[in-house]
Amino acid sequence: MPNPPEIFQALADATRWEIVCRLADGPRCVCELTESLAVPQSTLSTHLQVLRASGILLGERRGRWMYYGISREARPLLRALWKHFPQAEPAPVRPSRARQETDCACPSPVSKSQTPTLNP
Repeated sequence: MPNPPEIFQALADATRWEIVCRLADGPRCVCELTESLAVPQSTLSTHLQVLRASGILLGERRGRWMYYGISREARPLLRALWKHFPQAEPAPVRPSRARQETDCACPSPVSKSQTPTLNP
């Protein structure tokens, strides 16, 4: 994992912190994150790139879709932060509205057995 200033700089942005909180319960497709955060896909991509560069997130391509999850190395740090800042504790993410309407083009959420690199 990179040095602490890189990690904390990545987590200091409110949108990036929200991304990490939304990934607490497992990997998500970019389309789910875009919808749940209500940000443009290009903005989300920039934030995801910063989080990946810091070592907090891992990305995995599945066909045409990208899924992101918290790296194993970052989980202990994030758990400690959520413990010490209870108001920042992640809330569960509801399935994408598009997925609920079956219009979402990405496959269903990644199962733990299918993608070992993104397992919590």
